[in-house]
Amino acid sequence: MILNALTDYYEQLLKEEKVGRDGWSFVKVSYAITIDASGQLRGIQPLMKPVQRGKKEVFVPVFRLAPLQKGRSRQIAPYFMCDNAKYLLGAWIASGNAEEDEKNQKQANDYFKASAAYHKEMLKNVDNTFSKSICRFFDTWNFEKYKDNFTVDWDKVLSAYNLIFRSFETTEELLSDAEICKGWDDNYQNGVQQKMGRCLVTGSIAPVARLHPLIKGVRGAQSSGAALVSFNGDAFESYGKEQGDNAPVSEYVAAAYGKALNYLLSNETHHRMLGDTTVVFWADAEEGEENYARFFTEFIGDIDETEEQKLMAVMDAITKGKSCVYEAGELRPETKFYVLGLAPNAARISIRFFYNSTFGNMISNIENHYERLAIEKTKYEKKEHPSISDVLYETVNKKATNKQ
Repeated sequence: MILNALTDYYEQLLKEEKVGRDGWSFVKVSYAITIDASGQLRGIQPLMKPVQRGKKEVFVPVFRLAPLQKGRSRQIAPYFMCDNAKYLLGAWIASGNAEEDEKNQKQANDYFKASAAYHKEMLKNVDNTFSKSICRFFDTWNFEKYKDNFTVDWDKVLSAYNLIFRSFETTEELLSDAEICKGWDDNYQNGVQQKMGRCLVTGSIAPVARLHPLIKGVRGAQSSGAALVSFNGDAFESYGKEQGDNAPVSEYVAAAYGKALNYLLSNETHHRMLGDTTVVFWADAEEGEENYARFFTEFIGDIDETEEQKLMAVMDAITKGKSCVYEAGELRPETKFYVLGLAPNAARISIRFFYNSTFGNMISNIENHYERLAIEKTKYEKKEHPSISDVLYETVNKKATNKQ
């Protein structure tokens, strides 16, 4: 049921061009590596954009459509055209400890060599100026030799999410080059596992996913991502089946639910924290889908008395079966709505709860919740109802340093 709903949501996002097609995904990018036609590095420019968070202005990465990054554990596994500074630049920072520095330098060199070999293999059938400049870059760049030629804060570059290539002559981001994109698509399709089986989600015969995508953004889980579906030990396998064969899901569905869930976790409108549970929510609506999420997030967050009156008016209309306008968008009681609670569990993600009903039923449940909590208030209390967060935090020891 959960994978079905997320796959349907992916197809909705795909129509709106909010997620990437097969073999592609939106990822966070912090810097552009600018190279010229001869492959020489001309500079490393930040791509972060300013965002106001509270009283502070912070710089956050931008999102770019990039070749699919399936995730990696400890093994060396370069990504194509969009990766971190160790893989694309062989970058590392000296700590002053000779033994540790030797280890870090060797690791960075190994990562860079693996990335160089990978890019040359992927681009061998792409014959244009941009692909040649990338291959020349990998042939000529040497971090130790050239790093001091550039005014770059290498600490920030190393801690950044991803870097991409950009042309010095045209300023074009090379991920947008049609021939390079086609080169990736051809290689990706050739590399898709062809073992066939009946998909438990769609019921159709299709290539079965051996490994499922990593999900990023669940608080407390591994920052590199954790698996919602995995079989990585003998205790989880049966009848001689290995990994994804134990519960066959097609390559398409695995990629689809992964992209949908990662989109929800990367979009502040679609998730909130309740204690140690990361709650994501979405609506099955072709128009104004984010308005449902915005309305819901108000109820599980902190509501002031001014906003409360506005929300109560919308709630009253919805519970009476009427459509109404919120944030310049229409909310319909019959729209399907989903709420999924996720919690960290080592390298996996646990499902705390999954709610699947109409938006009208959800609002009716919230209204019933408020009615059962109704008590006489003092004249100093301006809020009519306590929020879900208010109720939850009343269960926490007031002396606790960690309110999670």
